[in-house]
Amino acid sequence: MFSVLQGKSLIELGAGTALPSIVASRLGMHTVATDMIHVLPYSEAAIRSNCDDLVQTGAIRWQELLWGAAGVGLSALKTASKQHDYIVGADIVYNVEFFDDLLETLLELCPACDKDQPTVLVCFEQRRRDLTSLWATMELHFHVELVTSSMLDACRRDVNVFLYQLHRKSRDNTGR
Repeated sequence: MFSVLQGKSLIELGAGTALPSIVASRLGMHTVATDMIHVLPYSEAAIRSNCDDLVQTGAIRWQELLWGAAGVGLSALKTASKQHDYIVGADIVYNVEFFDDLLETLLELCPACDKDQPTVLVCFEQRRRDLTSLWATMELHFHVELVTSSMLDACRRDVNVFLYQLHRKSRDNTGR
């Protein structure tokens, strides 16, 4: 089932302790866990504790990334040898102050002119009463879909956890 992920690449935004990056690398993906510089020691410690063997092979790494169109670390991710297949963020939409910078980062990592767009996955516990403005803004540039399954529906119902999948719209649809 997970063999389709082998050899694919993933960027994790707001990695913290980097659990999605660790799991992805264990499933055979090449991963980059990103966060602010003061958080990276925690990311590194978690990664080294759980998959130091993969650090040695370069299958997983961590780097600073400040969100925004001119964010620190963004150019290194954009000039990678190949486009990333997945961009994931777990619990990254809790602070409205960072919504614009998150959008700018996603727009930079998913250029509208590219044919092979990464799949963006955003999972979060709904803490704010209303994220309508975030998703409305995202929908100007991305096709946004609530991912459903019996397990995810139970998570949404029981603990208010949501998973969205985003794909960049073509330049014709966005103007950007």
